[in-house]
Order: sequence, then C-alpha cells, then structure tokens
Amino acid sequence: NYGNLTYVVLGHCKSVNLLGKHFGHHLYEREVRYLMDMEWAINADDIVWRRTLLGIEFNPAEIEALNAWMQANQSV
Repeated sequence: NYGNLTYVVLGHCKSVNLLGKHFGHHLYEREVRYLMDMEWAINADDIVWRRTLLGIEFNPAEIEALNAWMQANQSV
C-alpha cells in the first residue's frame, strides 16, 4: 500500500510483534499511528474507508473499537 514509504510506516520494526496493537484484518497500531500523524486521519472512517478500504472487511464493532482507540490516542 505504501511503496517507498513502507520503511517510514514500519520504522525499525523487524517483526509483527513490534507493530503494536492488532485491530484485525492486517491493520496494526504502527500503520494507524502513521495515518494519524502523517495523513491526518482523525477517525476510524478516515482509515478503513478513505485510506485503506478495509471497511469492506471490518465489521461495525471492529470499526467502533478502532475509533475508540484513535480517540483515546490522539496526538496533542
């Protein structure tokens, strides 16, 4: 999904265990934080529908859990 920016998104992570919280469907905290910090995603819809199209796979409860996590972890 990110081409040359993959290294920016992943940083120094060398295993999936270092990607942080798993939200389901191959979406991890590291990517969510990147999208929040670098692409100004402010809610779950920004991520699952506008940036990754994972909304096709996420169910409403998973989207709400991601949204709640994002709201609790917004950068100031």
